[in-house]
Amino acid sequence: MTTSSHPAKASRSDEADLRNDLDSIKGDLVQLRVDFNELLRDASGVVKSRVHSAVDTAVAAGKENVHTLEKRIEERPLMAVGIALGVGALIGFMLRR
Repeated sequence: MTTSSHPAKASRSDEADLRNDLDSIKGDLVQLRVDFNELLRDASGVVKSRVHSAVDTAVAAGKENVHTLEKRIEERPLMAVGIALGVGALIGFMLRR
């Protein structure tokens, strides 16, 4: 604390300094909130873009796998029926237990 011959003046000055500091902190907090919201918006945009890219890649890979499977079924229909029969029997056996 400041010691002076006029304690009332010193306390008013300290009070004014304190008010100015608080106002400055309030302004800094408001700006921090604005900056943080902007950062969140930017980050969510990046995440959204990456998710869309991953989904597009997965969909493309899935379509390619379906196309390959359809082609193999057309090439060997009896094998496909045999595999389907075996998988169905296996699932039926597992569900019976």
